[in-house]
Amino acid sequence: MHDTISVSVTTADGPQASHAVELLLFNLSRVGDNVDDAKRPKLAKDYHEATRFVEEFARAA
Repeated sequence: MHDTISVSVTTADGPQASHAVELLLFNLSRVGDNVDDAKRPKLAKDYHEATRFVEEFARAA
């Protein structure tokens, strides 16, 4: 079984877009709070990739 994080992004203009990205990144950072230690290295890698994607998407929007 795989642990999956699904993200749906709807673009917005101005401050709403910035706030949405900040909220998404905050929520991604909290995903590991209840993960057992054995899964943390993979979660850290997945978090890094997801964060990079969200930041690149935000810059392009």
